[in-house]
Amino acid sequence: MEMVYLIGLIVISPLWGMLSTQLFLQSWLSFINLGICLIGFIRGKTARRDNLIGIGVCLLSVALFSAGLWLGQWILAEHSPFGQTQSENVVYWVFCAISALFMVPQMLKRIGKSWKQATVPGERESDYFKNRAKMAQNDAGR
Repeated sequence: MEMVYLIGLIVISPLWGMLSTQLFLQSWLSFINLGICLIGFIRGKTARRDNLIGIGVCLLSVALFSAGLWLGQWILAEHSPFGQTQSENVVYWVFCAISALFMVPQMLKRIGKSWKQATVPGERESDYFKNRAKMAQNDAGR
């Protein structure tokens, strides 16, 4: 039992803390992006086709990330001996907090970018060409 406890404390809790935070935040980001795409679709300032594709992608993303979070929690809670002690739970939450510190600022930038792409005409194409130019510049530097 001692070895299982150590594995849970040192390996499982930190990994699941980071992974579950990623899945949780990605689910919420997809849900927020779904709302942004719906607003863009309704307002109609950008191509409705693009926003409709975004709605489909966001729905799929919400489903997949939420299912991954649920499945991981179900496996760990119902079918494994991990996460039963207070120290494992503390390690889990510490790693959740550390992961969130790094992921939340990225989420906020992504929400702003999604808003611009869904509501500002030409923004999606502009981002596409900026990325292409950056990739070409990187390839030329090799």
